[in-house]
Amino acid sequence: MIELKHVSKRFDDKTYVLKDINLTFPRYGIVIIYGPSGCGKTTLLNVISSLYDFEGEISFNGKKYSRMNDEDRGLLRNGKMGFIFQDYKLFEFETVRNNIYLAIDLKTSDKKSHKDRRVNDLLMAVGLQSKADELVSKLSGGEKQRVAIARAISNAPSLILADEPTGNLDTKNSEMVMDLFEKISMNSLIVMVSHDEELTKKYADQIIYMNDGEIKKIEYNNHNHHVDLLPLLHLKPKENKPALPLSFCLKHTLNNIKKRKWRTSFVFLSTSLGLICVGLGTVLSNIISTNLYKSYSSIIDSNKVVITPKEQNNSVKKEIKAYDYDEVDELFDKYKEDISRVGIYYWNNFEMMFTSYSLSIYSDDKINTLPNYTLGLFNEFDDTNTVSTIIYPNQVTEIEDDEVVLGLTYPTLNDICFAFTIKRNVESLSNFLKENDVYIDVDITNVYWSYHVSFPIKVKGFTMSNNNSLFHSNPLWNEFIFEEKCGLSNTNLINVNSKNPWDVKKSYYLEFKKNRDSFLTDIKFSKQYQDVITEILDEKYYPTLNKNKECFECNRIAILTQDNVGGINGFYNSYIKKASKDINSLIYGCKNGYTIYPDSLMMGFSRSTFFSNNLDYIDEAIDLNAYLKYEESMYSSLPDEVIEGHFAKSNTQGLLFNPDYNLLEGRQPMSYDEIVISKPILNRLKVDDPINKPIYISFPVIE
Repeated sequence: MIELKHVSKRFDDKTYVLKDINLTFPRYGIVIIYGPSGCGKTTLLNVISSLYDFEGEISFNGKKYSRMNDEDRGLLRNGKMGFIFQDYKLFEFETVRNNIYLAIDLKTSDKKSHKDRRVNDLLMAVGLQSKADELVSKLSGGEKQRVAIARAISNAPSLILADEPTGNLDTKNSEMVMDLFEKISMNSLIVMVSHDEELTKKYADQIIYMNDGEIKKIEYNNHNHHVDLLPLLHLKPKENKPALPLSFCLKHTLNNIKKRKWRTSFVFLSTSLGLICVGLGTVLSNIISTNLYKSYSSIIDSNKVVITPKEQNNSVKKEIKAYDYDEVDELFDKYKEDISRVGIYYWNNFEMMFTSYSLSIYSDDKINTLPNYTLGLFNEFDDTNTVSTIIYPNQVTEIEDDEVVLGLTYPTLNDICFAFTIKRNVESLSNFLKENDVYIDVDITNVYWSYHVSFPIKVKGFTMSNNNSLFHSNPLWNEFIFEEKCGLSNTNLINVNSKNPWDVKKSYYLEFKKNRDSFLTDIKFSKQYQDVITEILDEKYYPTLNKNKECFECNRIAILTQDNVGGINGFYNSYIKKASKDINSLIYGCKNGYTIYPDSLMMGFSRSTFFSNNLDYIDEAIDLNAYLKYEESMYSSLPDEVIEGHFAKSNTQGLLFNPDYNLLEGRQPMSYDEIVISKPILNRLKVDDPINKPIYISFPVIE
């Protein structure tokens, strides 16, 4: 009836609570599980009831849990299972009859007279006819457990799961409960966790001993039951999803209020007072805010006009989307002299996406795990045309989608040669590739999706590299790997969690040969592309390809978009300035850079940012402030030749940004790494000749 195959369970990637459990339960009878506390007995019951997820497979009457969704499992528990707990889990302020009737009402659509008869049959079966109209709170422990048993068998379940049902009972009541179980087991399977071996052994048909999450021993008792079957009326099961009746909810609420009237009155009174205080606080807050706004408005200089974008609804998360291929290809055509190709970048962490994966290299019967190769390298692959070293055994330009060129470090080369039992050098591996077919086996699993895929990729050649890497001639090769071979679906929503965990977030990028910064400037100030968001795919995205590269050396630009981006597009600068002579300049602010708080009349760098022409002074400032909270750093002393910028510092105390200036000396900046500084900064830094001299800037990095 119930079969467990290689079932394991762990919580939060810690030690396994259940380890490779294999069990087959009988259709009827009593199965008792013994073991010390913490050995996994209760966890095993929860796994059987499908309340916990698990590794492995469980089938109930031939139906596998892995093929059921949450609703199917809920219907299985409601229709085919009964539960008995050590602490009863009854409605204390309801009668015995109502507790049992509720369980029947949830599970059957039969007429009321049949439900009432089923309740009476169950009361008779557990010997509680005389207690039918008493409150559960007035019963003894043994009587409460019998009510719980009646409730558990109300739907004539195939399986009853009992967790320490005699744990709180004396010997007499425990024996009465076990006698009941013996009768019930003639029509159902009872799986029971217990510590009372002396009492329960004589009733058990099968005994399972557990320790440390493993089955240590199974014993069988081949005794014949000489008990009468429980005479219970068969009821028509409910077809739709069960729901708690509204009448019961209202009645139960009134009963609780009556029994706990003082506590209820106190809660109502406290809630009312709390709501009144919230209302008064809101009114006072609005009055104070209005008065402060009027006071600030009366002292603002008319030449200092702050422009803010239209207020956005912060409760709605803005969706960042990837441009589709045709739109990116249009940009490629427009700037094709500067761009080498259009590629794909997936924003997923593929190492964390699957429960397990392996990459192995093999030829005939010789196989070896590829050390330091990850799934992320398929996303980070590079163009074979960019390889500056020799590709062995033959230089290649165009290769098929199911082929690849490996970039090998010398340690990886040695490991592969050792596995293939050849000399550990480039020439030997090159000759081996000429004479043999070599493949990479990609094996990926996610047990929670019941997902497994395995496929080979032929090794077309290899080249020596500083990092283990992959090369291919198709710029969209990672699409072939993740979508065609792995069968993963894709979405263009980059910052929104997908409903399906197997969705990959896909965007297109442009790879530049030259003039990357000119392109970024054009996009920023172009009316046609005012909705475009660009992202430089630096070492954060390509840790292998961009290792130790500066940001200005990274030449892949992701093309994204966002509806209602907010802020003022650069294209409109001239229009805004012409519209009002009061506006001197437009200052761009962003969350983690230069921040503007117009409602508080504050602006500046969002993080403490230090400026100096001396690198030693910058290091000293960092050492002074690295471990201080900002309110503490306000009072720390900095070297004289260091200026700090922060939104909480005024213009006289710190450094502010201004896009408008009159050039007194030197030339206009021609690159993003050139700046113009003011006369006060020049004096503060004690620089005689500032032209073409470096200014060092430092700020804390937020990981």
